Formats: sequence, C-alpha cells, structure tokens
Amino acid sequence: MVPQIERAERKQFRLFEKLIRSEQEKSVLLDAMTRLVLYLDTDLRVIWANKAMHDAFGMTTGPHNRKHCDKALHDSNKVCSVCPTQKTLKPGKPHEVVDFLSDKRNWVLRSYPVHDEKGALTGIMEIVTDITERHRAEEALRQSEQQYRELFGNASDIILILDFGGEAAMFSEKPHITINQSQLRRERYDA
Repeated sequence: MVPQIERAERKQFRLFEKLIRSEQEKSVLLDAMTRLVLYLDTDLRVIWANKAMHDAFGMTTGPHNRKHCDKALHDSNKVCSVCPTQKTLKPGKPHEVVDFLSDKRNWVLRSYPVHDEKGALTGIMEIVTDITERHRAEEALRQSEQQYRELFGNASDIILILDFGGEAAMFSEKPHITINQSQLRRERYDA
C-alpha cells in the first residue's frame, strides 16, 4: 500500500510542479506586455494584474486580496462611470471605451468576458492601452496640416506641386493671374 501512496504523491507533486511552471510562464508573458492587463471576477474584484497595470496605477505587487477594482486602482469606492467591465457583465460580450481621458492620459479600455467550459461567465479580462502619445502626435499633425494649408492658401506666389506622373497635384489658389487653373489640372508637366 505504501508504494501506491508514494506513486500517487509523486504524481501529485509533478502535477503541482507543472501548475507552478504554467503560472510562471503566464506571468512572464503578461508582464512583458506594455498594455495594462487586469483579470477580475464577476464581482469586479481583482484576481490578477500585470506589471504594466501595477506601474501605471501604483499598485503593490502580489495578491490584491480580491479588492474591488475601483479600490485597487483608484483607492476609491466609487464605480467608474465609463467602466467597460460593468457593460461586459450584463450581456457577457466584449465592450470598448475609446479615447477616455483620465489622469491627463488618453486610454482605450477593452473588456472581454471569460467563460468556463460550460459557457458560464467566470470573470472579465480588461486590457487598457495608453494612447496619449498617439493622441498628441495626431493633434500635432492636425495643427501642422492646418498651418501648411494656411501658408499654402495665403501665399502670394504661385506654388505648384506635381505628382510623380508630372500632373499638377496642388497649386496655390490666391494668385489670380492669367493662369487657367482648369488647364493646370489637365496638363502634364515634365520635370
């Protein structure tokens, strides 16, 4: 009887080692992500958060004692008004909040339902992307384009931009001299 117990214990120990390795691999992969990842139960209590989430919200590492996400992330008891996880709970479908402004940062919040093998909702995975730099770059590009249009449109000289085929792609509208603009649009110019 003792050898059978020893075999069962060794088998159980090997399974436990596999589980530990699997958890370590999951942590390594998710912690390497630059996106913020949060795994919540159906009561919106934190089960797990990756390193990026910890860093962005000043969370302590380790277990979160299943704190509600508002308490864990914002040290508040108030539910976020735009929380995508709340909206994922009801229908059990993914939800997205784009360009949410918080803490002077722009975010995209996405939440995905986690189902068990029977299809029952067991949790929610929230993935948060900081789009602040992209938002700033898009705004800088808009401003640059607006300045370009103003300079181009107000130029007192004739500005003619040809495409690679030698056709007039753009030209300044302000100088009203004896150029037939419809002719410029139709003719090809060899550079």
